[in-house]
Amino acid sequence: MNLAALFHRYGDIGSAIEHYRRAAEIIDPSDVDMMVMLRARKASCDWRDWERDVFDLKYQVDVKQLAFGRPPSLLPFDTLLLPHPVTPAWRRRLAEAHSARYVEASTALVGSRSHEAFLGENRTRDAARPEGSDRRTDMQEGIGVEYDGRGEVTGTTAGARIHGTTRTDEGRARLKIGFIGHDFDEHPTAHMIEGVFVWQKRLSGTRQHGTGAADHLTSGAPQKNDWTASMVETNCCSYGGGGQNAKRTSRGDGGNSTFSRARESIRSCASSFVDLYADGHRESVERIRADGVDILVDLQGHTLGGRGQITAARPALVQVNYLVFPGTSGAPYIDYLLGDRHVTPPEHARDFSESLVLLPRTYQANLYEGLAPTSSSSGRKHDRAVLRRGQGLPGDLSRAVFANFNKVDKLDPESFSLWMQILRRVPGSVLWLLEASAVDSERAAIRTRLRQEAESQGVDGGRIVWAKWVSKSEHLSRHALADLFLDTLTYGAHSTATDALAGGLPLLTLAGASFASRVGISLLRNAGPSQSALLVAGQREFEDLAVDLVCTTRGRKVLHSLRASLSWRYKTDFRRSRLGETEKGAGGDKERAGAGGAEPPLPIFDTEAITKDLNRAFMLMSDTHDVWKVRGRRERWPGGTRLPHIVLTGKSLNGGGRHSEF
Repeated sequence: MNLAALFHRYGDIGSAIEHYRRAAEIIDPSDVDMMVMLRARKASCDWRDWERDVFDLKYQVDVKQLAFGRPPSLLPFDTLLLPHPVTPAWRRRLAEAHSARYVEASTALVGSRSHEAFLGENRTRDAARPEGSDRRTDMQEGIGVEYDGRGEVTGTTAGARIHGTTRTDEGRARLKIGFIGHDFDEHPTAHMIEGVFVWQKRLSGTRQHGTGAADHLTSGAPQKNDWTASMVETNCCSYGGGGQNAKRTSRGDGGNSTFSRARESIRSCASSFVDLYADGHRESVERIRADGVDILVDLQGHTLGGRGQITAARPALVQVNYLVFPGTSGAPYIDYLLGDRHVTPPEHARDFSESLVLLPRTYQANLYEGLAPTSSSSGRKHDRAVLRRGQGLPGDLSRAVFANFNKVDKLDPESFSLWMQILRRVPGSVLWLLEASAVDSERAAIRTRLRQEAESQGVDGGRIVWAKWVSKSEHLSRHALADLFLDTLTYGAHSTATDALAGGLPLLTLAGASFASRVGISLLRNAGPSQSALLVAGQREFEDLAVDLVCTTRGRKVLHSLRASLSWRYKTDFRRSRLGETEKGAGGDKERAGAGGAEPPLPIFDTEAITKDLNRAFMLMSDTHDVWKVRGRRERWPGGTRLPHIVLTGKSLNGGGRHSEF
């Protein structure tokens, strides 16, 4: 079994499946988890008897495991990849059962104290409120909360906070936010969260932590003090080894370096960078507590490399699920989930064990500065045809190119069948997929399986074209060679969808019922009004719209307009011009450096605003926790044991003033 898992980990799926089968011959087959076999087969695009196997797996977990209180063999992340009959409610049940094991393990780290008892220790003390400070001025900006006994949150009863960090001008201690995770290297997680660290450093008006790889992103931009940045400081707690993914996905050198640019960028922007890689769970918990982290943001959740034993031990007063695991943690030690009204709409709240915090824009942060398009973005027809042929695509520009750059283990037979229906209706079109990250023999086997699957559905297997792994800049640039990005259904494109939009490639997505299948909605709603036209409600509408966009004159005009509206409106020069905003003269006239004709960034790429939203959310979480602590146990809150949900609005409550961008 261990040997099979090792083969699977390093991309030799065929050998992994063979060793799983051998294990089943030696030991009781019921002890060989069905999911490890199913996961291995899915990673190799072996979809034979897929629906039957999913039903059998759910039956085994329900009847043989959950019914008897046994730990489920199905991991929470695995449930996100499975279609019906798996439901959001069932995913939560599995996540709760899985997290309960971490709660048991955490007893060895924190002793026999309950989580409530640990919270009662309260490293953060409430200071006496100064006279006449019943309502802080930041209530005008909508960041304070007050529990009035009827379930309404209206103001704030939390006083100034004393902590080991610096007190702000308003008499409130600066919140210490710790982002903890495994993938602070050349990984999509780091590429997304890097934007928050970079903008926090810019907005704070100071260098939070020395110099480093992010200097090219911050030194050229005028820095200014921002009220939200002055209230928090961002810290990184990494328990993953640095640079292990840099060789494959390095942004800057085409993929030959073992230097992790993203890791060094985050290190240089963070107030502190705590390396927990060599520390055990107990030591990690003690270090986080000793650092006085107020809010711990878990960037791993139930994904590969996660260390739930740390968060289960409650090293911080408030703990948050954010960005990476697109579902509920099911954990009593995770207080909040950061989402938005599209991926986690209020009507889905029952599917989450956490209290929801809904950001006014998209929940997803990103950073694309310094990743300007290369020559493949050329608009000339001759150049585009040549570049297409260089990628193995048809040089005839009348032949449509549909793309999906998800990893192959996130493909599913239902999505593939839908894509084949589109290809059958669009003669000469091709499907452009990202080649598997696997050993050569397995990569060839996956190509063969998908070619055979296409031919079984009446499509020439040669119409599937494979994209190689390249640097981030090259990857973004080659999106210009495709016509339309087709989303997957069960587990949609997340960072890959943002990459597509950043590369100027329109995204067609279908609204699903789970967080993992709704990210495309959030991205399109924040990519400009016109992009929402590519959000559909059903598979037939998905198919018809894809065909119409590439086959009709009207559709091609719409597609061209959608592509033009994306056209790199997150450019570094504009973002710097916003930072260069200065007060001029006694009358307060403003001058915008380089503002002549510059368009504002699309909300999806406005990481400055997203960072401010996150800062406001952290302050609200802290205030809500303080109110709960003053009022008593969590059970005092109406409606159950969890804290109230938090919804951030897009505008300040005072209708203008210094925060008019809200």
